[in-house]
Amino acid sequence: MDKKFRQEARYAIESSRDEANRLGHDYIGTEHLLLGLIKADDCKAARVIRYLGLGLGDLQASIEDVVQPASSAEKNKNLPLTMRAKTALEKSGEEARDCESTDIGSEHILLALVKDEDGVAAQILSTYEIDYKEV
Repeated sequence: MDKKFRQEARYAIESSRDEANRLGHDYIGTEHLLLGLIKADDCKAARVIRYLGLGLGDLQASIEDVVQPASSAEKNKNLPLTMRAKTALEKSGEEARDCESTDIGSEHILLALVKDEDGVAAQILSTYEIDYKEV
């Protein structure tokens, strides 16, 4: 990827690893990326989610209802990205380009997440009638 992630986007990605560890998962999926965006609650993506009428706490609870915590207690700094999560991060660069941005922000990650309608993050957001067009 030729574009660089903004600090807020990097923080959200790092937070997604923390969220996966907190939930005892041994991977980072689109749901963890979405949780990471929530944790970066002052980023553009979180502001967009709130603007669309969804509380960040409500969204977090919905994600955790769908993606149950695992019993793994071992924390891992090097969790692998699922193919969908990796693709979403790659596609966020395309979203940035389409928005004529020189770098990738959290809003571009959110756009990439909702564009993949089969991903867990997009499916959860769709229950609130939030899709790519809405974002």
